[in-house]
Amino acid sequence: MKTNVFILIFALMFGLTTTAQETTMLKRKGDIASEKTSLKTNLQSVSNLQTKKLSKFLNLSDSQIQLVSELVGKHLKSEKYADLISKFSGNSMTKSVQKSEGFDPISAELYNDKDFTKDINEVLDDKQKESYKEMLNKYLTPR
Repeated sequence: MKTNVFILIFALMFGLTTTAQETTMLKRKGDIASEKTSLKTNLQSVSNLQTKKLSKFLNLSDSQIQLVSELVGKHLKSEKYADLISKFSGNSMTKSVQKSEGFDPISAELYNDKDFTKDINEVLDDKQKESYKEMLNKYLTPR
């Protein structure tokens, strides 16, 4: 009888421990999913703000805005920018990227990226390319 009670108590304790561990693991998975969603939201916000900023500086046409938006999104999705974007959240990111003078760290990194410059120059006309160069010279430090 004592053995049966002991086995029953042991089985209950084992079951409760397993359930608690599973609950903890599920919560961690939920936290990870939430972080991924947050990063994706930040990425979309940064991408939209960068596109608006470039559109303003370069006077882009509607078709160019679409192409630039795709380029910005493509480059910002790379690992190179993941850490930088993850440092920003909601309002701090929005305020930083919307600065009217100079560039925030994300803009500076993106506009200093030779691959991005090469890609965007394929979208721009000659006058816009010149404006882009002037923008870089005015606001960015050479590397």
